[in-house]
Amino acid sequence: MAGEAFRFHFAHSDEEEDDTKRDSPVQSIPERPAVVLPVTNKELEKMARQTESEVTSTEFCNKDVCIRHVESASAQADIQVLDASRESDSEDKESDCARAISQHSDLIPGVYEGGLKVWECSHDLVDYMHSHKFLLEDKRVLEVGCGAALPGLYALLMGAKAVDFQDYNEEVLRHVTVPNVAANMLNAFKMRERRQLRCRRHSPRRPNSDSTARVRLADAAKAVSAGFFAGDWGKLEEVFSERISSGHGNLYDVIVTSETIYREDTHRKLLSLIKCCLSPSGVVLLAAKSHYFGVGGSVRSFEKAIEDDASLQCKVVSKYSGSGVTRMIIELRWTAVK
Repeated sequence: MAGEAFRFHFAHSDEEEDDTKRDSPVQSIPERPAVVLPVTNKELEKMARQTESEVTSTEFCNKDVCIRHVESASAQADIQVLDASRESDSEDKESDCARAISQHSDLIPGVYEGGLKVWECSHDLVDYMHSHKFLLEDKRVLEVGCGAALPGLYALLMGAKAVDFQDYNEEVLRHVTVPNVAANMLNAFKMRERRQLRCRRHSPRRPNSDSTARVRLADAAKAVSAGFFAGDWGKLEEVFSERISSGHGNLYDVIVTSETIYREDTHRKLLSLIKCCLSPSGVVLLAAKSHYFGVGGSVRSFEKAIEDDASLQCKVVSKYSGSGVTRMIIELRWTAVK
């Protein structure tokens, strides 16, 4: 197993999972409208202060990187409280995420796509990028199907120029993804400062050992470049295409995604979004189980979709063979320079 000597050590039982996304009969998924979630620097700063006592730290590889994330149970409780408050004031039905929580379901196609849970392959993807020293500094990164967004947060900590996050559910972005970005932005800023200091080898000034310790959250919030997008991949492709063509958006150097090929009927839509957003020299890292029982998706069916499309090429760059279904990291690039 690649990177076998080093693993994430998550302490929460909510991160233990079965080998499949459950409770999900295959059916046609309606296209959910795309939403661009506006999050200001002030909101990130405020959220960072609020989540200071509500996040869990995960450490790996001699503690040189620490990714912090909100507990799934805490996010679910917040959603249920807000949903109960909203229902008491209106005739609105139960929210999508609250419905999934009340049904104890990891997946309701077209309603909730599993974003409140930290899925195993996201651990694998961060392990792979770290153990292979995958270059992320000054890159533009998109995480597709982010949920807790561990791979995207890792890119943020490793000095990515900008990281955008996409999830099917807007509630997941508000209650999980955005708080996680806020919880990590100060460390991301400090790590960037340390890299910059190391690059100034000929500077006559000696770095102050306390300089990074006194960085204010406001400074960190201003330095973070992150965007948040919710909705169906087909609708989001329209949004990204418009942003790129109008000059308000950029192609991505790196696209990361994990546990997003569990339904075979969404493979072509995912590939179309990737082709819309990937730069000519860009790379995609996709983490997935070899097969998803009960929902039809598999690495082989995704590879077949790529072969049929012919504009992208892929290869398996790492395999994780534990006690359950084999997990893989797949790398995608353009077949030829665009």
